Amino acid sequence: MAVQDQSLGSLARELIDEVTRLIRYEIHLIRAEGREKLVQAQNGLLSIVSGILLGFAALLVLLEALVLALANTMPGWLASIVVGGGVALIALALIANGRRALRPGNLTPERTIHSLRNTREVVQEAPR
Repeated sequence: MAVQDQSLGSLARELIDEVTRLIRYEIHLIRAEGREKLVQAQNGLLSIVSGILLGFAALLVLLEALVLALANTMPGWLASIVVGGGVALIALALIANGRRALRPGNLTPERTIHSLRNTREVVQEAPR
């Protein structure tokens, strides 16, 4: 019996050692993959920001082309004012729309609040 108990104890220790080793390996794998995904996210963000900046530069060039085209029919300074004013109006409209969308009243989760109130009423009315 003592030999059998010793072998069971030995097997149990080996099992615990193997499980511990497996958990350590999994933690190492999680950390390594987490670092990889962080680098991937950083590269993606950098790509998006670069694209936005280049898109902005392209917009400036296109707006300058519009100014030059209008300068053929009116003085250059007036063409610049017309294009700049038009872009400023579009910018103001976009800002106003964004501000309206970000008002606290517009961000309230109405359906969730309504659902929670209904759930509370059902729970309160339920027989105890």
